[in-house]
Amino acid sequence: MKKTLLTTAAFTAASTALFAQTLSITAPGYSGGKLFDASPGFLIEGLAAAPGGDVFYIERDSAFAAASKLYRRSAGDGYATATTLFDFGSFKFGSFVRWENGKIFFGENSTGAVLVVNPDLSIDALGTVPHNYDAAFSGGSLFLSHNPGGSPSPQNKVSRFDLLPDGGGGLMLGATDTIVDTPDDYSGPIVFTPPGDLLPGDLFYGGSGFFARPNLYRFTAAEVTAATGAGPTLGLDALHQFSANGTNAYLALADAGTLWHSDYGTIDLTDINTAASAPVASSPDFAIGQLDVADGTLFAAVTNGSFDHSAVFWVVPEPSAALLLVLGLAALTPRRRYRMG
Repeated sequence: MKKTLLTTAAFTAASTALFAQTLSITAPGYSGGKLFDASPGFLIEGLAAAPGGDVFYIERDSAFAAASKLYRRSAGDGYATATTLFDFGSFKFGSFVRWENGKIFFGENSTGAVLVVNPDLSIDALGTVPHNYDAAFSGGSLFLSHNPGGSPSPQNKVSRFDLLPDGGGGLMLGATDTIVDTPDDYSGPIVFTPPGDLLPGDLFYGGSGFFARPNLYRFTAAEVTAATGAGPTLGLDALHQFSANGTNAYLALADAGTLWHSDYGTIDLTDINTAASAPVASSPDFAIGQLDVADGTLFAAVTNGSFDHSAVFWVVPEPSAALLLVLGLAALTPRRRYRMG
C-alpha cells in the first residue's frame, strides 16, 4: 500500500504544474517534479543520490549565520523527513556530496575540509583541499576539482588522491597528482565515463565560463593514466575541447553514452559520442546547480532568484519506470549515532 501511494503521488505531481514555476520540462518524452524543499532560508550546496533513491545534500544558511549541515532524505517516506548526518557546528560554504559504495563523501570550501560518512554513520575527516568544488571517483581513486588560488586568481586544477588508512581505523587523503591544470578557470565540474578494471574512465571537465573557458573538455582514460605521477599535466586546449556548450555548473553521467549538464538556466543532455546536445529542462530562477543520477533518475537542485531558497527536483525519460523503482523502494537504513573520526 505504501509503495502504491508513493508512486501515485509521484505521477500526480508530474501531471500538475507543481514544478512549472521553478523547473519546466521543455523536451518531449520527459517527466519531472519537485521532490522536496530545503529548510526555509537555506540553500543546497552539494547533492548526491544513492541506488534506491535516497538523497544526500548540504544546506547552508542564506543569511550566513546558522550552522551548515549534511542531510539525508529517504525515498521510503517520500522524502518527507530530513535526517542530519553531520553538523558542521558553524556556517560553512558547502561544495560537493558524492555517494560511493555505501559511503557519503562531502566537502566544504570555507576551510577546505573533505570528509566521509561511513556505512555505520561514523565520520572520517579525510584532509583539507582548499577551495574544493566537485568530486568524482574512477579506477579506485578520488578526483577533486579545486581552485588553490581562490578569488581573484583563478587557477583551477583536477587532482587525483589516494585514500589511505589513517592508523586509527579510518581513511585520509594520500598523495596528490595534478591531472588537469586549467590554469585560468574558476572551479569547474567533473565526471567520468564508466571505468575499466582498476583504470579510470574518460574525464569530462566543464569550464566555468567566467573567463575564456565556457566549454566542455574531454580527456581519455589513457591520458588520465599517463598524467598520474610524473606524467604530463593536461590542459584546456583546442585538442581536448569536446563542445562549445557555454557555462557549466555541474555534470552527471546519465548512462555510458549520455551526459547531463546544467548551466544555471537549463539542463541539457549530451551524446558523448557525437557531442550533439539538446535542452530538457529550464528554470527562470537563479541557478540549476548540483546534479546526480541514480537508477535512471536525474536529481537536480534549483535555487531561486532571491538566493534564499532551494528545492530538489527529479527528471526521467517517459515512461518513468525509473521513478517507479526509486519511489517504490523503502530504505531500511539503521539510524545510529556517529563518531568523529
